[in-house]
Amino acid sequence: MTIHYEPQNLQISFIFRWKGTIFPLVLSDPMFWFLLIVHVGLLLWDGKLLREDGEGLPPLDWQASTVAMGLLTFFLVFYGNHCYSRYFELHGHCVGIGRTMMLWSHLVHFNFSHRTPAVRWNQMRLMLGAMHLHYAFMRREEDQFGVEHQGVSTEEWRAMRRTNLFTRAEIAALQKYRGYRPFLAATWALAEVRTAIIKDKPEREGGPQKSQLTTMPQLSIFGNFEKCMEDFCAHCGATMEVLNQPVPFPYFHILKLLLLVALLILSYALIELLLANVFLSLTCYTVACFIMIGLEQIAIGMSDPFGNDEVDFDLDNFLQSAYDNAVAKLCDSRQPQGEYISSDMDNPLERGGVELRSWENVGVGLFDERPTPRGGDPKRSLELAAPASTAPQQRIPITLPPARGGSRSARTGPSSRTSPQSRYRA
Repeated sequence: MTIHYEPQNLQISFIFRWKGTIFPLVLSDPMFWFLLIVHVGLLLWDGKLLREDGEGLPPLDWQASTVAMGLLTFFLVFYGNHCYSRYFELHGHCVGIGRTMMLWSHLVHFNFSHRTPAVRWNQMRLMLGAMHLHYAFMRREEDQFGVEHQGVSTEEWRAMRRTNLFTRAEIAALQKYRGYRPFLAATWALAEVRTAIIKDKPEREGGPQKSQLTTMPQLSIFGNFEKCMEDFCAHCGATMEVLNQPVPFPYFHILKLLLLVALLILSYALIELLLANVFLSLTCYTVACFIMIGLEQIAIGMSDPFGNDEVDFDLDNFLQSAYDNAVAKLCDSRQPQGEYISSDMDNPLERGGVELRSWENVGVGLFDERPTPRGGDPKRSLELAAPASTAPQQRIPITLPPARGGSRSARTGPSSRTSPQSRYRA
């Protein structure tokens, strides 16, 4: 799971952090302990030879270790950059999946807000279920033998059932399906849209309703949904293709081999360079191993960000954001205002709003820093939050035409209000 942090707040405290750092990554790597054991063994051997004949181990030119460490640094940086680019490419596809969910909820709300909640939720839940299926399949989990597997677990099926994304019959059909399950769920959602579009068309006199999309408005609406579904499947497919195509194994093999050989050469060179100073040699070698092995472990973690490591994506947050946004959008009940302007607003397009036609005259920038009175009237708070002009406001009286049909005309701006001062004078 991704760890969120503030870089400006980590001045010295990062030294004392454990979770999400390279310390657990490196200390859990058997190669790190193997190299330390070899280095301690070389130190003890060199010390024994020094005590016996005063010569120690044969000397090694320091340039030999610098060449090996230079090659290792180049390979590690190249491998890390590739994994970093791969990491952000996968993240971009995950963001694209969330964007398609947002667009799908907008299309459902915009085109079918007049339909029942059941119709709208059937269209939305199947797409959310397809997203849940995709992330459940991408997440790799270990079995009881420590072997990682890719697939949808029983707990993940129960989670989709509990969040009301699939019925029991739909889950049974998905479990039997041998193809790409998120694509099947997305086609179900598109079929729900098609059925709703057809039923929106009134039946013709003397004949049953047609089961095909025949008119241009119908085809246009269905085309928007189909394009959204295609984008969703494209992001899911690209995610799977990138994840299933790792760095070629020969390159990774030579990187591991170079890491082992270069650090072994460095271990031998540090013994001769530091004149068998056990504490100093062991400290320098431990730091070098931490840096090199840590860079390798971070790159390996970024190459597959679908899991439970500290560098992996927060998939639960992706699912929660998509679900909450979809439900909130479908529950929105605001209607278009048309020609109506609320009485707590000023219209800069009318003659009475001349002083508001320049941003400088509004009197506020990104923030309105004026204090809100405590315990006051909420209407008074709204008046204080209204745009304030830096120049004295001057109201221009306007004679409004009589309302049509004898009804009271809607308020359309500051010119249709009576100022508090005029009411007091009256």
